[in-house]
Amino acid sequence: MTLISFKSTLNALKWSVLVPYEKIKVAVDNGRLTLSGEVEHNYQKERAERAVRDLYGTTSIINHIRVKPSVSPFEVKEKIIKEFERNARIDASNIKVEVDGSKVILKGSIRNLDEDKEARLAAWSVLGVSNVVDELTITW
Repeated sequence: MTLISFKSTLNALKWSVLVPYEKIKVAVDNGRLTLSGEVEHNYQKERAERAVRDLYGTTSIINHIRVKPSVSPFEVKEKIIKEFERNARIDASNIKVEVDGSKVILKGSIRNLDEDKEARLAAWSVLGVSNVVDELTITW
């Protein structure tokens, strides 16, 4: 079996439009890829892994890319609350948002699983969020 090359890995990252490839470091060892570096959004971390996942010769991927917040926790909280208020599927008055660095904790009650999903997606959409902890409960 042909093992993956360093050059093909870099090219795959460069060809992915949503990946800031210049911020990502790559190590290749016997088909094992290790990605590291810092990006601003979680989707960039996920897209980087997705870009190299199917390269021929890849046996495993270790994704050590960190999502580094570029905004203050207060700004993150305010933006999430505004996202909740804009989204008709979310009852913003029943959800409490706590921010610890780049980690967001959602607490409170929701009406259904759709609202839970929408709340998590809204939290993830805010710049600087690297982790969302869902402590929401459904009230019937």
